Amino acid sequence: MHPAFKGHEHAPVVIIGGGLAGVMTAYACAAAGSTVVLLEADRLGSGGSGRSNGVCAGEAGLSFADLEAADGRKTARAHADHARKAVRDLAATVKRLGFKADFEVLDALRIVPAGWPATELQLEAKSRRAAGLDVAWQGASVATKSTGVDSAGAARLTPWAQCDPYRLVLGFAAAATARGARIFERSTVKTITFDRKVATVITSGGTLVSPCVIHATGEPTALVKGLKRHFA
Repeated sequence: MHPAFKGHEHAPVVIIGGGLAGVMTAYACAAAGSTVVLLEADRLGSGGSGRSNGVCAGEAGLSFADLEAADGRKTARAHADHARKAVRDLAATVKRLGFKADFEVLDALRIVPAGWPATELQLEAKSRRAAGLDVAWQGASVATKSTGVDSAGAARLTPWAQCDPYRLVLGFAAAATARGARIFERSTVKTITFDRKVATVITSGGTLVSPCVIHATGEPTALVKGLKRHFA
């Protein structure tokens, strides 16, 4: 448990949100030598991060073919490469930091339910193979045996991963504090004001003045109303 923020301070970096995005950002900033303060309105991992399914998808979107059609193969492949690298980098970081989050890199199977046409997913797999991505098609019998679900076929995708998301949050929070980050729970941000140089974060227990405020909540809150229209 972490204390509530009280007082009036200056901090080089202030992060709002104690989910996975917030604690990972806190760790990255602290590891790079920045002085970090993280504010969480409730408890760490009490929002969407801690209650998620713990799946880490190794792809940029559901359809590589659609992304390729819209932006070209080079861009689509770059998205795919970065997504796959993110899974491997996260696995390596968790292992290096040594905290337990049941993190495991696995293949994923995207299945077509029995009785549904498999053509669209087969074309998607073909598009990925043509771009040099790792994907394998499984016929109906193999896919059904692999998953225990009646299937018309499946595409095997790699790498994906799964973990205990709440323990992942706590692990990165501990790694951040070990490198000097300060974390405060039960510290609701009421509002943020700005001038040309700094932002003032007004909480239920005090104020923080910072040139860098990172909003790391799962979706825009009332603090950033201008972004809400993008999340309709």
